[in-house]
Amino acid sequence: IFVTTTDQFSANNLIGSANTAPFEIATDYKATAPGKYYFWVAYDFNANAAEGNLGIAALTAYTANGAETSTMASITAQTAMKAGKKGVYTVGEGGDYATIQAAVDDIATGIEGAVTVNILSGEYNEKVNIPEIPGASDVNTVTIQSATGNYSDVKIFHNAYTDPGYNKYGVVTFNGADYVTLRGVTVTSTDKTFPALVYMINTSQHDTVDACHLYTDRIESTTTAEQLVLVRQLAIDKENCNNDYFTLSNCLLEGGYRGAIIGGTSYVALTHQTGCVVEGNTFRDNAASALSAYSGDNNITIRGNVIENNTTTLSRGFNGFDLQFGDNCIVEGNTMHIDLGVEAIGIYVRKGASTADKRSRIVNNEVSVKSSDYTSAAIKVNGKTPNAAIKVNGKTPNVDIAYNTAVVAGHENNVACYLNDAMEAMTVRNNIFLARDNGLVYRTDKDADAAAITFSNNVLHTNGTV
Repeated sequence: IFVTTTDQFSANNLIGSANTAPFEIATDYKATAPGKYYFWVAYDFNANAAEGNLGIAALTAYTANGAETSTMASITAQTAMKAGKKGVYTVGEGGDYATIQAAVDDIATGIEGAVTVNILSGEYNEKVNIPEIPGASDVNTVTIQSATGNYSDVKIFHNAYTDPGYNKYGVVTFNGADYVTLRGVTVTSTDKTFPALVYMINTSQHDTVDACHLYTDRIESTTTAEQLVLVRQLAIDKENCNNDYFTLSNCLLEGGYRGAIIGGTSYVALTHQTGCVVEGNTFRDNAASALSAYSGDNNITIRGNVIENNTTTLSRGFNGFDLQFGDNCIVEGNTMHIDLGVEAIGIYVRKGASTADKRSRIVNNEVSVKSSDYTSAAIKVNGKTPNAAIKVNGKTPNVDIAYNTAVVAGHENNVACYLNDAMEAMTVRNNIFLARDNGLVYRTDKDADAAAITFSNNVLHTNGTV
């Protein structure tokens, strides 16, 4: 039995289960606040059930507060067993399907085992919509990949976006799909009005984009109509509608307005997105930011990525990482080399809400920021100026900044580590902070802000006045 507070099913809150008949399920679940609660009864079928057999479940009574209550009428659900897809299929000339969408549509009728769709080398001019696939699970996964494993051999593109209003789409759209991996393909478009090349919507969970090349021209437009993001998640502001446990790994993301936007609902009263991983990617010449994750997600890991942006013609400010921390957020082992003539920040944390037992950390990163614009920084926590390698902005409690190398150059007002508010339980330890061109090693705007931070064992250098 699962419980939710909306009519949207979610497997996040299991309150009881039984494995043998009769299925009497005991739970000590308590509704602690006024409101409407939905209790969902789910059950598994025997994997050897014959096709055509009926699975029937009926709820006839429940016990609450020690009193048994019969339902006014028997609540019955049933479904018939049918065979599903499994195994390996091929897309392309001479294959099982002519198009990627045809393969997806067929497996979307249901699967009963792991499915791999191998795409033969070639160019595929189509929009690919991947819906929820019945039967998909952590065992019965779906992998859509180039047959050779080389992203240069398969190009998925579409160069004409038609705005449908509410139900926007990408060149490839994960539309409620779970346990699906897109691997080793190129996805691109020349139409800058697409919201994303790869778009994740409608509670798509446990999905992966791996070893892909995602690219378009760099977009510096200030109009919202032309702000194509290479990989983008979107969640409606409703309980249990996040795109949890997404992995973006080993990809090359070039150009666009932003490289990736990862995040669920930002409403304080709703459960925040969790479990996303961004690892081993290269972000190159994105216009506004490489990675934005500013919804306050929990348990996000950003590890081992490379950011390259030496675009001398860039006309707008640039953030390497633009973040807002929830619980247990990890930014680790990333490398950034940013050399611009505009405002530039390497790691920018807008604010955070990590708890004492689920601290977040910025560790073992190498961040180099060079900018002649006076608002640049290597690490920055909150605030608008200056440029920084690391900047932390707003009250950001329970964060450890350790073992980073942060270098800033290009202007005397630039800062290696800018901490711009009264932090709580923050530590800054064992870092190397280097400020060239008469820049600053640390900056806080109030004496009290610095007093609330624990600094220790940092190596500091500036050729400016100390």
